[in-house]
Parts: sequence; C-alpha cells; structure tokens
Amino acid sequence: MSEWNFLEGVRIQHLEPLRADPERYNKLKLFYITASHMSVPLADIMSIARSKNPDLLQDVHVAEQSYLATVDALRLRNERLQEYYRSPNVKRERFDFETGRYLASGPTQELYLVKEATDALYLLLDRTMPKLQTAIDALQKFIAENYKGYGALKMVSLNVQESAAMVKSREP
Repeated sequence: MSEWNFLEGVRIQHLEPLRADPERYNKLKLFYITASHMSVPLADIMSIARSKNPDLLQDVHVAEQSYLATVDALRLRNERLQEYYRSPNVKRERFDFETGRYLASGPTQELYLVKEATDALYLLLDRTMPKLQTAIDALQKFIAENYKGYGALKMVSLNVQESAAMVKSREP
C-alpha cells in the first residue's frame, strides 16, 4: 500500500496535470524522490504459498518489481533532464531567479532523450498502478478470509481536484 500511495501522489501531483500536453516532456519539472523503499518481506508471508491462492505471492512480487521499475523510470527521467540542462549545447536565456525558470534551447536529439524517458515514465506508471491495486485487493481478501477480526486499509484514488483541495485545506 505504501508503494501505491507514493506512486499515486506522484501521479496526481506531478504527472496528471500534464498528461495530455504534447509538450509534457519539456514542461514536467524534476521530481526529487524522498521515499525510501521497504521491500515486501516475502519470507514473512510465505503462508500465502500454502493457501488456496498461492499465486498471490507471485502477484505481490510482480507488483513490487513494477513499482521499483517505475521509480527507476522517474530517476532516469530526472537524470535525462539534468543532462539536457547541463549540456554545453543548450542555451539558457531569461532566467527568473524567483521561479528558477528559464528558456532553454538546444539540439532536438538531446531533448528527444528527455521525451523518451518521460513517455516511458507515464507508460510504466499506467501499467504499475493496476498491478499494485490488484495485489492490494487480493491481499485484503486473503486477510479477510484467513485472519478473522483483522481489517485491511482500502486505498482510494483521488482525482486532481480532490487532491489539490486536500492540500489546500492543510495549508496554514
């Protein structure tokens, strides 16, 4: 669930506002990853292998690997954008000290690598979120069937407007 929650936050706050923009690769800001990964303790949940649904163990593992691939894609996209900005072939004009924005222009082949990394990030995220949600749902069902009295949390996706409203309501 923490993996889903992290990626859902990235999706809502960082990626979704530019999803349909054909220039998203050029507008998407760097996203600094601060979350640390706690690996799923497969040894601790081996009882699933002896249950009626032993494939659940593999589903959890595949979902976790998809999460890690998506985080790697986010890091790669950041690296490509930073490489582009540092390139001696890229001209920087009209720097705004307040926002950190400036007009950058350079060889399209260098910007193409940023575009490819950006598209890969969106694709991986779109494939990973359903895998994580399916694994969470299956685990919740497993817990309900095998551990009476224990509840499981339900992760609910927020749309961009709901997320923005929640953030705004927490501001001082």
